[in-house]
Amino acid sequence: MRQRIDWFDFARGASIVIVVALHASIELAKYDLVPERYWFFHDLTEFKMALFFAISGCFSARLAEKAWLEVVATRLYPFAVVLLLWSVIMLTYATVMPFMKQPDPQAWLVFPFIPVMHLWFVWVWLVFIIVARMTPLSARPHVMAAAILASSLAYLGFVETGVLAYDNALRFLPFFLAGAFYRDALFALTQRAPVRLALVAVPVFIGAVWLKRHADVELVANAGTTLQAVSGVALAFAIAPTASKIAGLGQALTAVGRRTLPLYLSHWIFAAIFAAAFATLPAHPALVWLAVPTVTLAAILCSFALLGAVSMTGADWIFRPKWPGHWSPSLLVARPFGLVDVRLWPLASPAQGR
Repeated sequence: MRQRIDWFDFARGASIVIVVALHASIELAKYDLVPERYWFFHDLTEFKMALFFAISGCFSARLAEKAWLEVVATRLYPFAVVLLLWSVIMLTYATVMPFMKQPDPQAWLVFPFIPVMHLWFVWVWLVFIIVARMTPLSARPHVMAAAILASSLAYLGFVETGVLAYDNALRFLPFFLAGAFYRDALFALTQRAPVRLALVAVPVFIGAVWLKRHADVELVANAGTTLQAVSGVALAFAIAPTASKIAGLGQALTAVGRRTLPLYLSHWIFAAIFAAAFATLPAHPALVWLAVPTVTLAAILCSFALLGAVSMTGADWIFRPKWPGHWSPSLLVARPFGLVDVRLWPLASPAQGR
């Protein structure tokens, strides 16, 4: 099952669009341009990042088959560079733009360890890749159980670090590992029994949302949030294979799902600009209802326009840096008579090798 599965892209695309809408709402809320019902929608779709990481885990299911140096060159190195580069970009942007909250000066010193703004995702993803690759096949059930326990404690409020990246790493690790470790089983379940999966997930999801919104005890409300994340991901897995075939919508979200990183990295810049622009328009009730979808769509389109522009100019490395061609991963192995260069994984492409 090595072929690309379209509905994985569709589900990831849907989740990233909801994330962009949330960040657009955060910017528009500065100007009181977000109706209360929009916040209910965001509350209803709070499982979006759990879904995103579950799908991302599915795309990382073959990590165990790859050499460490290949993982470094194709996964860890690009995302580490992206994290550092975009941290500088976002800190500079927040410092210069008058409509952005000024960052703490200490953020310039600690951003590799305490990510800024939405870049916590990249930091967490790097951690998840390392954990997934380090886990032997025989230890997967034990690591999965430990991740579920840590996630439950974080969701229920028993473990809280005060750093968004660290808390979210605990919450979302089992979702990523479920995709990375058990992708084939999850895929088979959605093929064999999507209706039964949905019939179980829907009532659990509804009950979880009710608990989260109406429970007087914080622990019970947090339990509702936990159940909502699990049942929301299960429901998405049940309906995504069919929903991805809807004409127009399916193709659009699938295309978005294949370009999530550039969109995720740059969308907040455009969301903040368009939100500030909306605030200058004459007050009108319709404006409040149109603000979030308009800013969301504009941020997505501008992010993809930026991707197209940098791709044409050869500057697309700002989104996905490539391992430098002259760096050839190898290992120097000590021998009695000196060091021997042992090639672990050839980086040269077939075209380069000719």
